[in-house]
Amino acid sequence: MKVKKKKKIMKMKKKKKENEGEEEEKVDNINNEEIQKEQNSEEEKKKLQEELNFRLSEIAALEKLFLDIIDQIFDLPSPHMTMKIGFIYLADVLEFYPELAKKYIKLLIEYGDNNIRREVLEVQKSYEEQEYTINCYTEKYKFCGAPYFWNQLVIAGIFRDYVIENLERFESAHLLILHSIIIHQEFNEN
Repeated sequence: MKVKKKKKIMKMKKKKKENEGEEEEKVDNINNEEIQKEQNSEEEKKKLQEELNFRLSEIAALEKLFLDIIDQIFDLPSPHMTMKIGFIYLADVLEFYPELAKKYIKLLIEYGDNNIRREVLEVQKSYEEQEYTINCYTEKYKFCGAPYFWNQLVIAGIFRDYVIENLERFESAHLLILHSIIIHQEFNEN
């Protein structure tokens, strides 16, 4: 009987060791799975970072192309309507492109046609898009109200820098730009 008990106890101990071994194996498997997941996660992060870097470089290239096209439009003798529409629609992005904003202010001041400057800077309580036809295409465009779209603090700072660097006295074009910055501020406060 004692031998049977001993065998039974031995079997129980052996079974217990097997169970402990299985438990350790399960824990090891779980740890290995977690390590594998972390490695996969790190690989995914690296791939995502590479993809992000690639996309950012594409965006930078497109931004440069965009700015080059704008430079060409304003450097070449462009039709008056193209200039006017360009001035209006670029006003929205000037705060993101300081160099473009400087060129914008310089062109707005130095551009020879006072009528275009007045129309671009005209600030009404309401404005509507108007139709403009080029060849057989007709689209609606904004033809006035650039101050509605630009960040007046950015424009005021660039205008101030331009005045300090380039002017000995104010002329009507300068006063018109200054007025449009101030009047837009008044509309924003109401």
